[in-house]
Amino acid sequence: MLGREFLKLGFELGCIAHGSPIIVLRIITSPTQFREENHGNLVADTSENSLWRFSLAVYANSEVEHACLRLQDECGADVNVILFCCWMGCDGRGRFDADELPDVLVMASRWYEKAIGPLRALRRGLEGNPDPVSADHCKATRQKVLAAELEAERALQALLFESARHHAGRAKSPQHRADDSFANTASYFQAARIKQDRGVQQDILTIVRAAIPEDWAPRSNEAP
Repeated sequence: MLGREFLKLGFELGCIAHGSPIIVLRIITSPTQFREENHGNLVADTSENSLWRFSLAVYANSEVEHACLRLQDECGADVNVILFCCWMGCDGRGRFDADELPDVLVMASRWYEKAIGPLRALRRGLEGNPDPVSADHCKATRQKVLAAELEAERALQALLFESARHHAGRAKSPQHRADDSFANTASYFQAARIKQDRGVQQDILTIVRAAIPEDWAPRSNEAP
């Protein structure tokens, strides 16, 4: 997942005369402006994708952003999948079926290797010394790569959202929604062979706390 630039960059996909996509960049100066101008949506055609709206809203919390980036950079976790796990629980869709998580991870891994990973590596390679081009040209190129990386993440979340359509959202108590979120993330970490130490548990607790502000308490095996 992108860092603070995730909320500073807005873009739309348009088409030129021959039907080729063109990225139009628009800079958003703050999360508040982002929410006011986009009403929880970064791209117009995501209005039916509650996973994307959930991710944008939760990721606007700076503590969540830091937790997500730690899980990504220090543990090798896929933040889009983590947010998907939490959204499933928070949206009242319950827990993963026993046989569906492996398919989700294969799908996410394939798209990461094909698009998100290469774009992220390219973006990070453009940080720092701009040689041999000017700093302005390097920055402009990096912003376009940033937009493409964000679009690739949006595409992954669209796939994840579609994969969960058979999980109908139901009205559940905050405690049940939190429990389901923790269970889903625990299943993901186990499948991805990521050790669930106290730091990982604290980061997940931070994300779920931001997503479910109502009163609830982590279970003893979830408390950091």
